[in-house]
Amino acid sequence: MMEKILKRIFALALLIYIGWAVVYFSSKDNLYRSDRDVCRDLKIKLIDEEGDVRMTEQDVLRELKRLKCYPVGQAVDSISLPEIESRLKGTGLFKEAQAYLSPSFRLHLKLVCNEPYFFVQLSDNRSFHVTKERQIVPVSIDYSLPLLVVSGQVDSLAAVTGLFDLVNEIEQNQTWKNLFSQVYVRPDGDVCLLSRIADMEIILGKTPNWRDKLDKLEVFINQVIPRTGWDAYSTINLKFAGQIVAKQRPAESHVQTSATPSV
Repeated sequence: MMEKILKRIFALALLIYIGWAVVYFSSKDNLYRSDRDVCRDLKIKLIDEEGDVRMTEQDVLRELKRLKCYPVGQAVDSISLPEIESRLKGTGLFKEAQAYLSPSFRLHLKLVCNEPYFFVQLSDNRSFHVTKERQIVPVSIDYSLPLLVVSGQVDSLAAVTGLFDLVNEIEQNQTWKNLFSQVYVRPDGDVCLLSRIADMEIILGKTPNWRDKLDKLEVFINQVIPRTGWDAYSTINLKFAGQIVAKQRPAESHVQTSATPSV
């Protein structure tokens, strides 16, 4: 009788031990796995097809956190690589996004940037970027490199058509890049350029034959400005075919200067 009782006690103790061992080693294994199977690091590679990358790794990190898909510290089996790629491309900031995990649980991101070409500030204080592919993307990143500003009575269609063509003319010419700080669209629809050098407005008008008008301005700069200086005129109107109409300031209101935009 006593022998049977001892056997039962031994069997019960053995079962308790086995149960405890399963729970203990299972929890140890889970702790080990959770420590091992998490994303440990993030490697970002930014690519621009023209070699002019304005975005930084910090910009990408901010986007990942804003999109709630920052992977570092997350369990590997909870990370969806297609979801990260899709969310990043959905911002409009990237043409392509590729994500993969290395055996060391480092997540690699290869991003082809959809770089902004210029910044648009609307009259109602809304703003957006226009990319080199004529796409409109939201302003979610402050770029360290300066962008030309287009403001005033602008709509999204004009921003990716006529005004885009004007910005392109400016960006392709170092003299114009140095001279102009802003493109402004008046309430009447006339497009104007604001100069960095003097408090002067260059009026281009509504018709988008920008190249012809800028060619006229170049003639004026080369032939007139060296004699009068930049401060002699408050406006230069190029909207009329075959004409340059320059409005002079009163003689006492300006100091003559011969400064010209550097090339």
